[in-house]
Amino acid sequence: MWLLIASSLKMLVEIALMLGVAQALLALVLGPARSNNPVFQLLQRLTLPLHQAVRRLQPAADERQVQRRLLLSLALLWILAAAAKVSFYRDCVRQGLCG
Repeated sequence: MWLLIASSLKMLVEIALMLGVAQALLALVLGPARSNNPVFQLLQRLTLPLHQAVRRLQPAADERQVQRRLLLSLALLWILAAAAKVSFYRDCVRQGLCG
């Protein structure tokens, strides 16, 4: 069960990281015209809850800092989830429950 939780968490973090990187790349490519781009607006809506969570922790941060802190937090969470997944899988193999 813990292996499933770690794998699911890792998957969700990977999706959030991909959304954040895609949003950052679009911002670089589009420049100021990004506010009119429907794909960029969709990415903003999808990542809004994550941005709001970071803003609650750091209310004085500007938008660039929020984006950086969010991506850094997600990367750290991905590393932790990957390590937990490996650890749980090793335990599962040792007990003979996984192949």
